[in-house]
Amino acid sequence: MGTVKWKPFEAGKAVSWYKRYFDKPDGEDPVVLDMNSMGKGMIYVNGEGMGRYWTSYRTIAGVPSQALYHIPRPFLKSKNNLLVVFEEEIGKPDGILIQTVRRDDICTFISEHNPAQIKTWDAEAGGQIKLIAEDHSARGILTCPPKKKIQEVVFASFGNPFGSCGNFTVGTCHTPNAKEIVAKECIGKKSCVLPVDHEVYGADINCPTTTATLAVQVRCHNKGDSE
Repeated sequence: MGTVKWKPFEAGKAVSWYKRYFDKPDGEDPVVLDMNSMGKGMIYVNGEGMGRYWTSYRTIAGVPSQALYHIPRPFLKSKNNLLVVFEEEIGKPDGILIQTVRRDDICTFISEHNPAQIKTWDAEAGGQIKLIAEDHSARGILTCPPKKKIQEVVFASFGNPFGSCGNFTVGTCHTPNAKEIVAKECIGKKSCVLPVDHEVYGADINCPTTTATLAVQVRCHNKGDSE
């Protein structure tokens, strides 16, 4: 970086490099970059590649498919962390935010047709694959952060739900009793394992557009946490 000549930010220029320094946020919550003000490019923190961002790619709802990008805390120093961004389009780097997030909402999104977890398979001599468990059905696993338990089922549907964690939507093959079944299995627990089977949720497997998918979002809290 010492051999590069940097100059003040100029608005409206594409294919540009930007840099700034920031201090590590206090606490232990995950650190993220809010890249809503940018378009498309690459992120580097203290010389480590954080990956690509593409906030100019919009969903049908007109919002970025992803705007928050995780920075692992072990990559950060207490002070003067160097953020470098390569912007391919036209962005507003002064709008980049360093934030912390609470991951109290956790989700699973899995189809009955998904293959079994890899630990239920093994390889025989000659490379043949075999099952090593009698029950090889798909399962949805939800696990809260340390010291927290599942206190609320925010969303649950079996059939053809769509969307992403925090923004699930029921489909045309929705099963209304899914939320009650998930609550009975998960409320008050640190972790729960949900069957992914249309019979358990009373779903119509012959519904024309079903994907036999279970989508669940639950909220984890300590009992003393404020909402």
